[in-house]
Amino acid sequence: MSLKHPAFGILSGFLALCLVLVLVILHKQKDVQLLLLVTVVAFFLAGALRGASSKQDLSLNLLLIGLGGVLPVYVMGVTGMAFITPDYVPLFFAFSIPLAAAGVQASRLFVRGRPKIALLLTLFSFAAATVVITLVIPRLMAKWRR
Repeated sequence: MSLKHPAFGILSGFLALCLVLVLVILHKQKDVQLLLLVTVVAFFLAGALRGASSKQDLSLNLLLIGLGGVLPVYVMGVTGMAFITPDYVPLFFAFSIPLAAAGVQASRLFVRGRPKIALLLTLFSFAAATVVITLVIPRLMAKWRR
């Protein structure tokens, strides 16, 4: 089976989720900002891995990564078995899917011989996610707790 097989897309999303779960297990405190930063990195890497090894379109790659990483979290959230607070589940979706898309695109740009644009996309994606996580999320969390 080659790396282009759809199963590897699902596997890359599942591995990204596993990285997040390892942090949840090892880190005793429920630090949502840290969990989101790990989610950003894990799903960007999953997207980059999938984008480099597959010629499928962006939406199919995201669907496959989502099946492996986002669908289990959705099921855990719906069934009440989520691994952390319910507030994290929509945030997980909001950060995992766009960063996986950025990873796929950055990987493809790099493979196509456009490393500068790939680097700019990577830097912009991480900078935007970091700003939102450090400045916006604490305010949202404080608002939700009221």
